Amino acid sequence: MKINNEKLAIIKQKFISDPDWSIIEEILTQRIQELDRLSSIDTKGKTADEVFAEVKGRQIIIHEERMFLEQMGLLKPRTASQAPRFN
Repeated sequence: MKINNEKLAIIKQKFISDPDWSIIEEILTQRIQELDRLSSIDTKGKTADEVFAEVKGRQIIIHEERMFLEQMGLLKPRTASQAPRFN
């Protein structure tokens, strides 16, 4: 789903302006950090392709979560050197 300006305004009005939003923001930040730690990937009994697929999936999820938080104005946009590489 594409998030346009109208949808962003609704999200900000209904959720981000809520006094308890900081709890959600903290949870999202912690989840991004957990996904970003490669040491948390269970590699026992997995093939290299399975581990690669999990790393790739995590990169995509982190990227999408960050993009959403940046669109909402909750995170500063990353510079080109900080952006994830998907090769």
